[in-house]
Amino acid sequence: MSSQEQVRCPRCGQMVMASAMEAHQRVFCTGRTSAPTMRAVLPVAASEVDDLLAQAGVGADDPLPVPVEERFWVSPRHLSTLERVAALSELGEVSNVMLLGPAGCGKTTLPRQFAATQKRPFYEVHCGSLVDVEQWFGKDRLVDGETRYRKSRLVKALETPRCVILLDEINRAHPELLNGIFGLLDWRRSIYSDDLGYMIRVAEGVTFFATMNEGTDYFGVNPLDSALRDRFPRILRLSYPPKAQEEALLVAQGVDPEIAGRLASFASQLRQATS
Repeated sequence: MSSQEQVRCPRCGQMVMASAMEAHQRVFCTGRTSAPTMRAVLPVAASEVDDLLAQAGVGADDPLPVPVEERFWVSPRHLSTLERVAALSELGEVSNVMLLGPAGCGKTTLPRQFAATQKRPFYEVHCGSLVDVEQWFGKDRLVDGETRYRKSRLVKALETPRCVILLDEINRAHPELLNGIFGLLDWRRSIYSDDLGYMIRVAEGVTFFATMNEGTDYFGVNPLDSALRDRFPRILRLSYPPKAQEEALLVAQGVDPEIAGRLASFASQLRQATS
């Protein structure tokens, strides 16, 4: 089998280059296993993503994947907002969306599913693992005993028309690191990279999503600068699906209806008790 031949991922069903399967399952895979009631949890730091892809033979300029559409509940009000965001981004408008809400409500999954339903490429940045401003765009790596600068996949995402870019847990990055992307998020839609030696320009139709957890329950988060907040004029406050919807989602994943009902009831009671 050629390393460039595409094969189907046994977990999510997406077609992936054979050489990139391991990286796909660690980074991009939606995580569905042969047992429909389970999801794989394969966390990976943002700083590792490009290294994993490089090991799999995927370069910074290779195409970005379009996620697989899954069953995912979105409230009618938020669905209407997302439809407007999609329409405006197609017209070239700046479309930056901030997602807020309790842990486990789907903040990280929603942008991926937005990309899936819109048939758009998707790229995710785990902001908490960033340690240097230039890491947004690339970093020096030791290759065959030589130090070489390798462009990040984020640059590819920025330059890919209609791409959906998720800045996950944006307030876990140090505020000084976030200053480095202000120009990408406002009307300028561009920033100059000294290491790359050219102006990075955001392609037409690129949509930014950012997620963040707020409150005393979360450690390691930073207050979000008001200038950065202003660059996300659309804010969606997510909540957990209604009990009936959670039950339906569990049944759709193969859970026995009676057990699904009990699980949904337990989850609802637990949230009420801890709120």
